Amino acid sequence: MSKHFESGSSKHSKVTKVAATTVSACVVAGALLVMAFIPGRQLSFGNANPANASVVQEVSPKVMDQYCPAQMGLADTGTYGDREFQASVGDLASSARYAAFGSIFHAQVSPLGDDSKSTVLQGPQSDDADSTADSVVVASSDSAEAPQVFETRLLGASAGTGASGSMASWASNGDIAGVAASTCINTQLNQSFLISGTKEGTTQQLLIANPTDKSTTVQLSMTGTEPGQIVMATQSSVVVGAGEQRTVDLAAAAPNQDALRVNLVSQGSPVASVIRTVSMKGLDPDGNDFTLPLNPASTTQIVNMGDSRNAMTLRAYVSQAASLNLSWITQSGVKSAGKRAMKANEVNVVELKDIPDDALALLVESDVDFQAAAGIDASDDGSRDFAFVNAASPYAQSALALPAEVQAHVSMVNASSKSIELSLTAYDEHGEPAGTRDIHLEGDSAVMLSPTDISKNAVALSTDYQGSDLVWGAFLTNDKVSSSDHEGLAYVGAERLEVAKQTVRAMHDATIMR
Repeated sequence: MSKHFESGSSKHSKVTKVAATTVSACVVAGALLVMAFIPGRQLSFGNANPANASVVQEVSPKVMDQYCPAQMGLADTGTYGDREFQASVGDLASSARYAAFGSIFHAQVSPLGDDSKSTVLQGPQSDDADSTADSVVVASSDSAEAPQVFETRLLGASAGTGASGSMASWASNGDIAGVAASTCINTQLNQSFLISGTKEGTTQQLLIANPTDKSTTVQLSMTGTEPGQIVMATQSSVVVGAGEQRTVDLAAAAPNQDALRVNLVSQGSPVASVIRTVSMKGLDPDGNDFTLPLNPASTTQIVNMGDSRNAMTLRAYVSQAASLNLSWITQSGVKSAGKRAMKANEVNVVELKDIPDDALALLVESDVDFQAAAGIDASDDGSRDFAFVNAASPYAQSALALPAEVQAHVSMVNASSKSIELSLTAYDEHGEPAGTRDIHLEGDSAVMLSPTDISKNAVALSTDYQGSDLVWGAFLTNDKVSSSDHEGLAYVGAERLEVAKQTVRAMHDATIMR
């Protein structure tokens, strides 16, 4: 979109330039003299008081930075002792997809700390510099061995503008057999997590990435299932250099906990974080996945479950004592799951095992704001994997990029009591629309569908639904894992196509100048 300006050739003498300058100055001076004697039109301001004058302006960011973690890995890859007892990632493979929607100027993906190796997202509008139409641009990667920075530059903050990136990894053998996935995460100064415990057999690694060009110090704090903050066994502050990623072993910092709430605050630059969880049962893999930062606290939230689950563990946090009303959401309505009392300022754990066969989501309601996350278990014949799903408040326009080599099972939930109609559009790897499906959802109901039902070339999905009643995402499986002796399940949630906005008010203050 850059424009080039060519300067004209210099053919005039210095005398000509001086004369022209003198004439121009005379014209300007004459115009000012005339204006000084021509009365201007009187403007009426009523009873406005200049001392109370103010200007209100809505502002929004022009750049969105997201961190996309690398594929699942082990905390310790050392080769000790006999080969059959050594830790191994097996036949680990991965892929990633990135998509940007709406009023987009430019979008690119580059390795963390090295923007010289950027991949630019491409689409039908990406080469048309003068186009004002909304764009859909896409990029793909057949490997996610290193963390990436997903940068999206915006032309505006119109509705339907945003970005979604996701990564999936899978293995049919080794110590991290199963499927794990993560969406790309917005950078923030403050992030919180609710995670499973740090008992023996489970490793919990907090990955903190700083994609900015300034170093920052991150302060950590933790709360368990008992009142009061945990005194960490390791340092509670971490310095993360510019373009770097640091790892914190949470099991070492807070061992033998049944569950944890982890909070981090960056003192300088915004950061992005995920937690990498690997569980072992003796020498056998027992599931792995990424935990993402919690969504903002609210009084009504949805936990997507899908239909490939055996049990669920809900973890919740409230700042004051409260009760949670739980309801199963099915294709035909809601079923009560009871009420649970919540203690303030500690992690509350609720085991939910008797899940109705037709339940696709859990509705969680309370009189006070809360945060919640769930572990969704999939097990069969002694093999187990799990997907971590954060509870989310309903939203409107949203989108989801789908990694390659995994099968997506989309779960869409209507969190309102009224029926809704929406359209789900699929896009191919070139950013072109590949098909649309109209969906009807009764009040408090959910539906499962496959993106291939819309188009076999679908790599990204979006909905232009205008209401704020929808929660959706995709559960991911992999054929190679499914055909082995291991379970495999992961989840990626849809991203809101909404640019953060803030209203700035500037007021006249006569006391500043005296």
